[in-house]
Amino acid sequence: MKRKDYHKSNHFSLNIRNKRAVIEKEKKSFKSQLLRIAFLIIIILVIYFLFFSSFFKIKKIIIAGSDRAGEIAKVEKITQDFLSHNRFLVLSQKNIFILSKSGLREVINNNFDLEDINIETKLPHVLKIEIKAKTPVLIWQEGDKYFTVYNDGIIKNKIDSISQYELPIVNRGTTSEIIIGQQYLLPSQVDYVQKLFSLFDFYFKNLHIQKFEIAGLRSREVKLLTSKGWYMLFNLDLDPRESLKTAKAVLDQKIKNKNNLHYIDLRIRDK
Repeated sequence: MKRKDYHKSNHFSLNIRNKRAVIEKEKKSFKSQLLRIAFLIIIILVIYFLFFSSFFKIKKIIIAGSDRAGEIAKVEKITQDFLSHNRFLVLSQKNIFILSKSGLREVINNNFDLEDINIETKLPHVLKIEIKAKTPVLIWQEGDKYFTVYNDGIIKNKIDSISQYELPIVNRGTTSEIIIGQQYLLPSQVDYVQKLFSLFDFYFKNLHIQKFEIAGLRSREVKLLTSKGWYMLFNLDLDPRESLKTAKAVLDQKIKNKNNLHYIDLRIRDK
C-alpha cells in the first residue's frame, strides 16, 4: 500500500493560496490605479471647466456710479485692455476666477481721480465695477487755465470751463507753468479757503468773492479779493469766522468812504 505524501499536498495548497493572494492583490492594485486615474481625470476636467472653459468667461461688464458716457466708455476700455492680458503668463484674466481685482482696481485708479472703487464678480460671467469719483473742492487758476484741486491740495485735471463749478478759485498771484499731480496747497490751506468761502455770504450780503491768493505751501496768509476791487488779508492761525466778524465790523463802523478802500488787514487778532 502506497503512503500519501501529506507534506507535498500541503505545500501544493499553500502555493495555490499564495497565487490567489497575489492575484487578489494585483486586482486591488489595478482597481486602486484605475480609481487614481479616474480621480485625476475628474480633477483635470474640473480645473478645465472652472478655469479654461468659456462657461466662466466674463461676457458682461456693468459700470455703475457715473452718469458720464465718456467716463463709462473709458473705464470699459481700460477694463477690456486689462482682461486681454494673461495672469501668470498662461491664465486668461477673462476668466471670472482668475481675474486680479486688485490689479484692475490699481489700473483704473491710475487713470481716474476716484474716492472709491468696488469690483465684484457675479457667477457665471458678470463683472461689476462701481466707481465713486472724487469731488473737487477748489479751482486752481494759472493765467487763463483752470485745474481741479481736491482736499489734499494736489493739482489734478485741467478743465475747459469753470461755469459748471460753484467753487472758490485760488492762485498764487503769479503766473508759472503748472505741473499736474504736484501739490500746490496744504490741506490746512484748502480747509481755510473752504471755510471762508462758505461763511462769506452770511456776513457780506452785497459783496462777492472774486478769488483767493496763497503765495505757497509755507504761507500762513490768505488773500481774499472782492468783487469791488479791494481785498482782505487773513491769517491761517486765526479763526475764519472771527476774522470775518471783525471785517464786517470795520466796514460797518469805521470805513465811511469805501471807494478809497484798498484792503483790510485781518492777520493780527483784534487789530
